[in-house]
Amino acid sequence: MKKSFWSLLPALCLALALLPASALAAEETGVGYADLSDELIQFGGFPKETERGVTLLASSATKTQAKAAILAALEAQAESIDVSSYGLTVDEGKLCYKEVLNENPELFYVSGGFSWKSREDTVVEITPEYEGYTDEQIRTFNAVCDSILAQLDASMTDEQKYLFLHDYLVTHCYYDKSLTRHNAYDALVDGTAVCQGYSEAYACLAKLAGLSAPVVSSEAQDHAWNLVTLDGERYYVDCTWDDPLNDAEYYCGHTNFLRSRDAMHTAKDSGGTGHSAGTDWVDPLGNNVYNTVPGGTKYDSYFWQDVTVALPMLNGCYGYAKSSDHDHVYLRAAGGTETPVSIGEGTTEEATWYVWGDASHIWSDSYITVTALGNSLYFNTPAAIYSLAMTGTIEKVYDRSEEEQSIGYIYGLAAGDGCLYYYLGQDPNNGNTYVRRTYRYPMPYEIEEIEIRNGEVYVLVCNNSGPDYVEVIAAAYDANGRLLDCATRVDQWQAGVDGEDRSYIGMDGLSLNDAATIRAFVVDYNTFAPLSQSFTYQLP
Repeated sequence: MKKSFWSLLPALCLALALLPASALAAEETGVGYADLSDELIQFGGFPKETERGVTLLASSATKTQAKAAILAALEAQAESIDVSSYGLTVDEGKLCYKEVLNENPELFYVSGGFSWKSREDTVVEITPEYEGYTDEQIRTFNAVCDSILAQLDASMTDEQKYLFLHDYLVTHCYYDKSLTRHNAYDALVDGTAVCQGYSEAYACLAKLAGLSAPVVSSEAQDHAWNLVTLDGERYYVDCTWDDPLNDAEYYCGHTNFLRSRDAMHTAKDSGGTGHSAGTDWVDPLGNNVYNTVPGGTKYDSYFWQDVTVALPMLNGCYGYAKSSDHDHVYLRAAGGTETPVSIGEGTTEEATWYVWGDASHIWSDSYITVTALGNSLYFNTPAAIYSLAMTGTIEKVYDRSEEEQSIGYIYGLAAGDGCLYYYLGQDPNNGNTYVRRTYRYPMPYEIEEIEIRNGEVYVLVCNNSGPDYVEVIAAAYDANGRLLDCATRVDQWQAGVDGEDRSYIGMDGLSLNDAATIRAFVVDYNTFAPLSQSFTYQLP
């Protein structure tokens, strides 16, 4: 026993002698700081092209896990991120952080700067910085995204979804002439951004819709756009260049939508140049897609190339007009052929826009706009608004007033908030000088009054020829416009006021605590299509 004890003692002493030094080495910690803004799209930066054959992370699975952990922490606005289990070097940590921000534009509130702690050249903790957006601003951004996505119908094809998101962004965002707004929040909430903001917003909306539209950028062109995946093929989309400066509110070009690389070379922006100033087309991961993704050609000569307004979809069918055609509007089922509808058969005047004050000259383009509202399509001529049935039947619904005839011609339509907007102007090249007017089309139901009786809400509804079964919806909002409570009432219509086709409908259970306004409207019980304009009541 003694011999065995003494034979082990030198080894034990040696181990004890080495232990403090080894423990001390494990505790040595390095710190550092990096600002990656010049390579982050949301700050106007450009991802650097990855050198071919260079892989920083030996394991792609490790990289995926590390990025997932960073993403989850940033979504939670964590103060620090534990990455000790991934074995990242400092360069690998920077790479993962940069890719997470460039692939996830909804992280607009995260700064490009962060610090780290390392142990034995391995990053163990990342401390992110945030841009100062409030929780309320982040909630507002999410609510705006939700409201846009709610307009996507489950029956839409991916093609239709990409088109809707493109058209929404082009008609709701304006180019930022101050050149200071670069992220998705700027584009979607504030409604103004430069190309990075347009492309970040499109990538974000596509991602939330289950689609793929990562941003492509070119430092040589000082520009950014998107690369989408559709039916196994890839195409380029540039919302910014489809939205030229000083255009009308309703204008929406399509010459940069679902194009191949070669077609993008010739597709023009408002300055007349194509995407050909450089070949450094880089995706969020630093891959040069110019060299590897020529893109599909299916849509290079598609029908919407000659459509310069948003394309409405109704019951799976497109309705549209072409800027080169004064004589027709068109209907086209998804994946089907287009059906021209002659305007001359249902209108009382020609769809020709004369130069204002000079009847001997006309504008060569047509400014017919087709839009959808409720269950109907509508279009304009210079002097009137018409409904367009899916059967091709045309019916006039509005003539310019005498006062409007002295203001200008109707140059376009848009739909929103349950009504049509039409634009009066004297020159199509000065869209920012248009007069915007509202046309409220007749609805089968009308809300005449909201009454409060002993804390209960009653809605007075008039039936002008609507279906018997209806659903009345009433919502209470606070002074800041935030939704507090909502109540619905499904009922079979029964007239009940003064023997007329009017009746009070009680909205049981609608809480008025902290409410400033109540808004009510009627929808179809089966389809939820609107049957009335909304009615707003201001609480005393």
